[in-house]
Parts: sequence; C-alpha cells; structure tokens
Amino acid sequence: MKKLALLCVLLALVAAGCGKKREKVQPRSKVPAKSRSIKKNKNLALKDTEDFFDNDAVSDFAFVDDENEKKAKTDAKKDLALAQNDINEAAQEDLTADQSEESGIAFKTVHFDLNRNKIRPDQKTLVEEDCNLAKEATQKGKHVVVHGHCCQLGSHSYNMALSQQRAETIKQEMIRNGIDEKDIKTVGYGSEMPLVWSEKKDRASLIKELAPNRRAEIMVN
Repeated sequence: MKKLALLCVLLALVAAGCGKKREKVQPRSKVPAKSRSIKKNKNLALKDTEDFFDNDAVSDFAFVDDENEKKAKTDAKKDLALAQNDINEAAQEDLTADQSEESGIAFKTVHFDLNRNKIRPDQKTLVEEDCNLAKEATQKGKHVVVHGHCCQLGSHSYNMALSQQRAETIKQEMIRNGIDEKDIKTVGYGSEMPLVWSEKKDRASLIKELAPNRRAEIMVN
C-alpha cells in the first residue's frame, strides 16, 4: 500500500511539471527607457501648448502689434486731418478776402443748427443783408455763388446732401428778394472744408465746438 501511495504522489508531481511546461507565457514587450521618456515629454509639451492657447491672456498677447499699428494709423489720420484743416481754413480766408476785395462786397456767413437747413431766427437779419448785397451785385452783371458746409458729424453722403440743402435755402431767400434764379449758383461741400476740428468725447461739447462749420458762405464772380 505504501508503494502504491508513493507511486501516486510521483505521478501527480510529474503531471504538474508537464502542465507548467505546456503553459506558454507571453513575453512582455520591453520599451526602452529613453523612448518612454521622449513620449512622456511629448505629452507634457502638448498639454502646455493647449493650456497656453486656452489662456484668456493669449488674446492680449497675440494682438499687441496689431493694436499698436492701428493706433499709429489713427494718429497719422488725425494729424493729416488737422493739417488739412489748417490748409482749408487758410485757403478759405484768402478766397473770401480776395472775393471781398475784388467785388467790394462783404457778405456775412450764415450759420445753421445741427442737422438743419432752416434759417435760424438769429440769422434772419444777416440773410436779409446778404440778399441786398447779392441784389446789388447781380444788378452790376455779376453772379452769386452760395457755398453750403457741414461739420464732421454724420456720414459723408448725408453731409453732402445737407450742405447742398443749406445752400439752396439761401438761394430761395435771394429769389424771394427779387434776384433772378439764373444768377445764383449753389455748391455743397459737405464737411470737406471745416473751419475747426474737435476731438472732444462729450457730445454736447463736440456739437458746440463744431458750430462754426455748419454754415453757408456767399461770394460773387
């Protein structure tokens, strides 16, 4: 019996050993330490890049040059506009002086309210005086030219139309005062020939400062 038991134990041990030999263990792929380090660093770099572009501050950084360039262009335009205003004002003064000297007639400038072409109550006396002077000029064979102007507020097309209407308003007053329509010419200049320029931010102050530009001027030729 002892021999039979010992034989069974030996058979069991042999069977167990054979089973282990038949069991195939898949070898683990070995990744070089250097490759694992590169992959890790690459992932960290991608994460840092995503964090950078998700950062709200990136927009301020990205457009610094654009904002500086835009400001420089705006400043240049303002300087050019101011310089052009000085030229226009000087040219207008010279033209008015030449006209007055040649014709011997000094017309008064008629001013208008913002966005209006109606003659203001405080300007009616001036218009009557100008009409009388214009009548004298046309009786001497001259022609009258009425120039309408606007301030810098409003679009170009709107101001061109409004300035023409202001000139036409003065023309109609002259016709009512007996001046032949064919002796009157009107020209609207929009806001192209300002006497003053303003950069005020307060609207009320801006409107008041630009008042000299909303006008009609009369000349003869």
